[in-house]
Amino acid sequence: MIECGRFNRRISIYEWTESENEMGHSITGLIFKRKVWAEIHPLRGKEILEKNMEEPISIFKITCRFFSGLTEEMYIEYGESQYAIKSICDIDMKHKYYEIICEINKKKKPKIGVPND
Repeated sequence: MIECGRFNRRISIYEWTESENEMGHSITGLIFKRKVWAEIHPLRGKEILEKNMEEPISIFKITCRFFSGLTEEMYIEYGESQYAIKSICDIDMKHKYYEIICEINKKKKPKIGVPND
């Protein structure tokens, strides 16, 4: 069982989208979807070997409560960092928690919609 007090980081979920501006030009960027409480940890060497991943410094595991609609095409933002989602696991298939494997997005995507805090 996961202790809810471990979710001590507020992350924002963004979706990559294409839309039109006021002049009818097509623009692409990230649009805000939701904020959730989460736990963020860099993957350790053993976990990286188990998942057959490279570049251990930039790979993170984010755990948060389950919510519908999360996809691997979305991005996560925490602080000044933007993370690209690589895989999503519904822990124990009970729709209670997600385990998200992601890596720091070195080239930040532009935002279209920004949340109001």
